Amino acid sequence: MSNADISVEIKSLGFRRIGAQMAAAIDDEVNTSAMNVLSSAQLAIMNPPKTGVTYKSGQRVHQASAPGEAPAKDLGNLAGSGTTRRVALGHYQVVFSTPYASPLEFGNASGSILPRPYVRPAMHKEGGILADNIRRAMGKAR
Repeated sequence: MSNADISVEIKSLGFRRIGAQMAAAIDDEVNTSAMNVLSSAQLAIMNPPKTGVTYKSGQRVHQASAPGEAPAKDLGNLAGSGTTRRVALGHYQVVFSTPYASPLEFGNASGSILPRPYVRPAMHKEGGILADNIRRAMGKAR
C-alpha cells in the first residue's frame, strides 16, 4: 500500500472468549460491512449530482464535485481501485489505491484540494448496522 492509499479497518475484538461458531458468524458480519462500505463509497463516486466546476478535457466534458461532495467519476479509476481485504478473523480493510484517493477524501496540506469525502460517510452509515448485526449473530450462535 502506498502513502496515498486509503485504508479503512473494520475489526471485531475479543475472540479468545467466544466459540468458533460465534467467531465465524461475527467474521461474516464484519466482512459484509466491509463490502457494504466499499459499495457505498463507490456509488457515492459514480452517482450524480455533482455541483463543482465543469471543464473540458480533450473531447470530454467533466462535471467535477464541489468540496464536501463525493468525488465525481471521471475515468472510473478511483471507484475501480476499491477493494476489501481480510487481515485476520473479524478484521477487514476497505482500500482505495489510486494516488489521489487520500487527497480527495481528506484534502491536501496545501489546501489546493479540499476534502471530498466518500469513505467516511459510507463508514458512518454502516457503523450502527454492523453493531446490530453482530448482536444478532451472537444471539444466533449461542
